[in-house]
Amino acid sequence: MIPKASSLSAAAGFVDGLKHERIVLGGFSQVAVMALSVGLGEGRPRPRAIVAFSGFIPEVEGWSLGGEPWPAIAIGHGSLDEIIPVEFAHRARERLVAAGATVLYRESLMGHAIDPSFLLDLRAFVRTATTFS
Repeated sequence: MIPKASSLSAAAGFVDGLKHERIVLGGFSQVAVMALSVGLGEGRPRPRAIVAFSGFIPEVEGWSLGGEPWPAIAIGHGSLDEIIPVEFAHRARERLVAAGATVLYRESLMGHAIDPSFLLDLRAFVRTATTFS
């Protein structure tokens, strides 16, 4: 788990000290954005998986989406989210799929929150993503 970080560089600095092939990055809201940024940025090492709840892929100067190899990616978002509208999740999924990534996507009838039933489904997702051959 990434400790609370105030910037992308702080989060990246923490993650860079880990064995990327053995980690799952994840978060809710702003931390989901950090996980996607740190885990999918151009030239960044890839974690085993990324789980993003109510977040989005940033579109800012100086950051670009990397490419293959893609980690396992799961995105969950509330269709009634008034903080980060669900359209942000739609764009993230579309952008990733267009780039060749496979995305497990779940949209739930709720606001800015984490769907507990999606957490149950993610057990198998994380288990599969972190099974080493």
